[in-house]
Amino acid sequence: MLLPYAVGLLVLYILVRTVVVPVRALGSAAYHLLVGGAMLWIVNLVGSLAGFHLALNPVSALLAGYLGIPGLVLLAAMTSFLAV
Repeated sequence: MLLPYAVGLLVLYILVRTVVVPVRALGSAAYHLLVGGAMLWIVNLVGSLAGFHLALNPVSALLAGYLGIPGLVLLAAMTSFLAV
């Protein structure tokens, strides 16, 4: 008598987990994208006084968002080394 309810709860649990985990990952990526974009915007705002500029695109914003200050340093190093 309880077996159908147990199976139903298990199926419901699996369905909820398959929906919640990707949504949580997308939320985390969006958060890091916004934080990285804000950091790049601040660096560009301050760097404009010295003629320094970093590209503000989704890839660089995600890199800066996930890695933080070392990511900004990495982007600055790549920009200065790859500049012709």
